[in-house]
Amino acid sequence: MDQIFLIENYLLYIQYFKQILLAASLGFFLFICHGFFVNAYLKNQNFLLISIILPITALTIVKAIMTNAWLSIGLIGALSIVRFRTPVKSNYELALIFGLITIGVVGGVDKISAIIFGLTISLIAPIYKFFNKYFPQLIKFLISKEEFQKYEIILRVEGSLNDSLSQQIDKSYLTSSEEIFEKNKTKTIAVFTYPDKEIMNSQKKELNKIKSKKIININSLS
Repeated sequence: MDQIFLIENYLLYIQYFKQILLAASLGFFLFICHGFFVNAYLKNQNFLLISIILPITALTIVKAIMTNAWLSIGLIGALSIVRFRTPVKSNYELALIFGLITIGVVGGVDKISAIIFGLTISLIAPIYKFFNKYFPQLIKFLISKEEFQKYEIILRVEGSLNDSLSQQIDKSYLTSSEEIFEKNKTKTIAVFTYPDKEIMNSQKKELNKIKSKKIININSLS
């Protein structure tokens, strides 16, 4: 009897481990698609780890709720008092975070649905890239003209961003920033969005004056 119980537990652990691998793989695939096809600033250490950790965490919570009703009540009470101090930088990033959580939640119940959902939200990025490259007029028709007239600079600086920006750099054009830690050093990925090319060029000159900086990418949204 004890052996049967041990075998059942062993099989449950194997199944849980497979679910963790699936959730982590789908999260990593989402990171690859959106980081490499749409927004290069997502290609950083923090978002890579978040893409793997969030689905696994959500999966584990779902598994705990399914097996223990009292624990589920306790988790609901505990999670209800959680407050996130880090502001979400855009609706797009918020959608990605919810997508990663949903991968974990659905993966704890139905792995086929999790695979379909994960692949769908991941492949949105390369599909959009394809249409933006080969059918730009269609994208311009769907998105407002003002949006396409914007210009974007993705910048990486050593240390804190506030310590690097001079008074000549207009911080109102800063749309997102994230600090990452690599080799015991703090680096900041910042995204500046400008309404026209003239402003972008003038601000680019000021950004080039920052020491220990690297301009990762300059995107024209027109």
